[in-house]
Amino acid sequence: MLQQQEFEDWLSHPGTKALKDRIRKDIQFMQDMLIDADLEDVKEIQGRCKASQNLLNIEYEDLHE
Repeated sequence: MLQQQEFEDWLSHPGTKALKDRIRKDIQFMQDMLIDADLEDVKEIQGRCKASQNLLNIEYEDLHE
């Protein structure tokens, strides 16, 4: 089982920070795509943005639900 300190170490790791930066850029790109998207694409893009945002906001407690 992952311990709180291990999770915090992972969050502060340069690789994790780089991954989170990439996810943020992907979210921005997808939001920009919404301007020209049709209705079906809008729902898919919104779902992807929400899933990506959930990854960015993960907390230690989320891993133990």
